[in-house]
Amino acid sequence: MDKDNTVLPSIEIVNKTIITKNKLVENLDKTNIKLLDTPFKDQIFFGADPGTKNLGIVAIYPNTSEKIMEANLYKIVLDRNDDAVERILNVQKVLSTLSIWCRWNSPAVVEGASFGNHYRQVELAEQRASIVLWCNIRGLRVKIVPPKTIRKHAFGDGNMKNPWDNLKDDVAAALGCALYGYNML
Repeated sequence: MDKDNTVLPSIEIVNKTIITKNKLVENLDKTNIKLLDTPFKDQIFFGADPGTKNLGIVAIYPNTSEKIMEANLYKIVLDRNDDAVERILNVQKVLSTLSIWCRWNSPAVVEGASFGNHYRQVELAEQRASIVLWCNIRGLRVKIVPPKTIRKHAFGDGNMKNPWDNLKDDVAAALGCALYGYNML
């Protein structure tokens, strides 16, 4: 992995939409942003920060008319469910309702386990697997990458959790995943 071209972009929020409770989620926020200071690439990059309650999903895509990179950021608050199969299927259903552009063989990065945390690791593994399967079915090139590695290559510092004051941590982590794909894959 010697292709590191780390660029921590400034962001400009273009639009924010809040979708309230439905059958699958307690809350869903969608934010459209422009990635400033980011070289144009004619490619789509997907990132996911799995969570048992809070899930971050990001798709970076090219705006070919303006020759800039933009992104759709989703912060999803899931309903808790005691049934493992329901949890796995609900994540797949939620992902399928989002407006995410996918191209065959686009990079998709899912945040891996943080081995310092000991809570709900089984549920997080289920979420990770569900997201990986969703990406795989759509022909994306999926990688699971440890959080510190993502942050090092996306933010320039493995210990930096969220470099943007105007983004929630889950969304910033998912944007970091997509930027890892942008910088490294």
